[in-house]
Amino acid sequence: MALGELRSLALPYESYKLAFTPELLSSIYQRKPDNQPPEDLLPNPTGVLGGKEGDKGGYVDLDDDGHWWIPSGQVFFDPAADIANPAATAAQELTEAR
Repeated sequence: MALGELRSLALPYESYKLAFTPELLSSIYQRKPDNQPPEDLLPNPTGVLGGKEGDKGGYVDLDDDGHWWIPSGQVFFDPAADIANPAATAAQELTEAR
């Protein structure tokens, strides 16, 4: 099967929805004090938006272009597999799917 192709019984592993663009971050997330230049509220978006740690946003910059995406949950056939422990091999997933 070609990359990006799905068949009738396929499960998409993960999908993404666009949340922030560079333009949005630079125009909306600013403080504009009186008689002073605008101040960016997110001077380092990667430090706040990226990563899955407790103090991070969990967003993903898929192409390293400043566009931040919301990842969906991931789908597994094997009931023992999850994001924290994706232990199932491709062969195990196929067996479980069948």
